[in-house]
Amino acid sequence: MRTFLSPRGKEKYVILTLEEYEKLKELELEHAVKEAEEDLKNGRYVVETAQGHFKRLEI
Repeated sequence: MRTFLSPRGKEKYVILTLEEYEKLKELELEHAVKEAEEDLKNGRYVVETAQGHFKRLEI
């Protein structure tokens, strides 16, 4: 079941059942893991210390 909330006549929010929400989060996680595995496979990563990471991010 999904219910849309439409303030001022425009669909802006959706209410999902807990089961639908959990499935959505699971699919998002699966996608992120697949993306990370592809990055590793294709050498799209950096090996560095925490200090080096902060420096690269200018933190």
